[in-house]
Amino acid sequence: MLEDIRRKVMKRLVKKKQESTKWHCDVSPRVLSKLEKNKEKSFDWMAEWNGYNEYEVSSVYNGVDKHKVDMKARTCSCREWNLTGIPCPHSICTIYHQSKTPEDFVAHWYHKETYIKAYKHIMGVVPGKNFWPETDGIRIEPPMFKKMPGRPKKNRRKDKDEPRKVKDNKLSREGRVMTCRICYSKGHNKRACPFRANNVENVQQKQNGNKENGQKKNKSNKEIQQKMNNGDKSQGNTQGNLN
Repeated sequence: MLEDIRRKVMKRLVKKKQESTKWHCDVSPRVLSKLEKNKEKSFDWMAEWNGYNEYEVSSVYNGVDKHKVDMKARTCSCREWNLTGIPCPHSICTIYHQSKTPEDFVAHWYHKETYIKAYKHIMGVVPGKNFWPETDGIRIEPPMFKKMPGRPKKNRRKDKDEPRKVKDNKLSREGRVMTCRICYSKGHNKRACPFRANNVENVQQKQNGNKENGQKKNKSNKEIQQKMNNGDKSQGNTQGNLN
């Protein structure tokens, strides 16, 4: 990844340096387009000089909307010139009042000379990975994997507004009206049924009755089996006596 970043920075430095040679003005093209828009807006303002370095700029359509421009400090009350370094429409109006060009009042960091200084440095070329020297130091390994408690999750956490995926063409149960199996009323299931206690007692009684019937059947079956065994034994004894 570091090698990719190095190559990208090397290409960017060359690209920016070549672009600066194609400028037709001392100011960057993007700033120049912004300055042209502010020039058009400056015709809606009228400047009045106070006799020193300050101007009072008022709107042509509304005399209440006014701004203060200081040409020596290169500031405006709208703060656009202060923050961006590009003359605002109010300051351009005062620049035209002094019969000067707005391009001369653009901040120096937008000039061609400053741009070339910023990209004059170059990124050194590095040979291939086969020519890199090997060191005897400790080899950097990835961090140890720490197994977290619980079953690992396969799917990512989805947002509340994100639609859920339908599995095996099955629709979700959201919006369905439940029907109780005990009282057959709507709005709840058998777990929250008010008649569940009586139903549970009836079920337990049936289960106890089935257990008693089963025990009786088992006893009767055992008695029949014992009688059959006794009969077989008596027959065997009579045959032995006859012989």
